[in-house]
Amino acid sequence: MLLNPSKQHHIRTLFQVAERDLESTEVLLRHSPHLYEVVGFHCQQAVEKLLKAALVGAHVAFPCTHDLVRLAELLPVSLQLPDDLIDEAAGLNIFAVQHRHELEEASGLNAAALVTSSN
Repeated sequence: MLLNPSKQHHIRTLFQVAERDLESTEVLLRHSPHLYEVVGFHCQQAVEKLLKAALVGAHVAFPCTHDLVRLAELLPVSLQLPDDLIDEAAGLNIFAVQHRHELEEASGLNAAALVTSSN
């Protein structure tokens, strides 16, 4: 099924925003790695945008959510992610918008470990 120009534009926009989020993580890791919660937020946002782009491209409706696992579960069979990637996505959910305030009290997290664990 072909994508109409509006959906094509939406997908391109989601990819561009995801690229900016990833660029932000690189800058933060170089200059302020102690800001792990901000790095985690941008990692979570990048994955969220890419999942949503895949869903738009597959003509799958999705709810307004930041839950990466929930979004991944909506992917059609041809785009399904391996279990280990879904587990990695689940680990990023703590950095989603609704959870960021809880991170101020978190300990034992660091940006470098977060990013290298997903590579």
